[in-house]
Amino acid sequence: MASLFRDRKKLVHVSGLTLLLTTLLFGIALAEAAKTELSVQKPLVQEIGGIRVGSTHDYDVYDRFGQGFFVANEGHGGGLYYTDASHSYTVHVEIGVDHLIEDVEISVGIRIPESRSIKTATSQKLKEPLSIEHGIKLGMKKTEVIKILGEPKAQKVKGSTFIIEYHTDGEEDKRVLANYDGYYEFQDDRLIRIKIHDGC
Repeated sequence: MASLFRDRKKLVHVSGLTLLLTTLLFGIALAEAAKTELSVQKPLVQEIGGIRVGSTHDYDVYDRFGQGFFVANEGHGGGLYYTDASHSYTVHVEIGVDHLIEDVEISVGIRIPESRSIKTATSQKLKEPLSIEHGIKLGMKKTEVIKILGEPKAQKVKGSTFIIEYHTDGEEDKRVLANYDGYYEFQDDRLIRIKIHDGC
């Protein structure tokens, strides 16, 4: 009888330990799942046409697109403008400190400061369509862009266009060099311009 009592006592003890261990492992699994969910980052467009803000240098842009049209009084080191052979879009970059590209912009049509500079800005190296990270394309609807990038930090109307904005910094997002800004401009619910910035 005493032996049976001891066996039951052991069984209760083992069952209690098993329950405690199961609860502990379940808690750890929940914590890991929560950590994974928090670490999933929303897509962030940092690259247009192979030019990555905050890491590509101006000489890489020259290699990729050619000389382009240079404007001295933009950014820290000037701005470069390019358009494709059919003038369907314009690429604009601003050079920051240490020859790093701080701003990359792509827009529908011609957006060059001086119309006489279109010939200088025309690059045979620009191919159609120019790739934009995460499958973003000029001409997309606002809902399509938001579906990819998530809800914007800000929205505003500017004349006949609507702009959505994304902002973060190097502390909040380790993918960012300094301060990141992304602007997506729509006209008649079609994406006509993207400007991304990573720098001071």
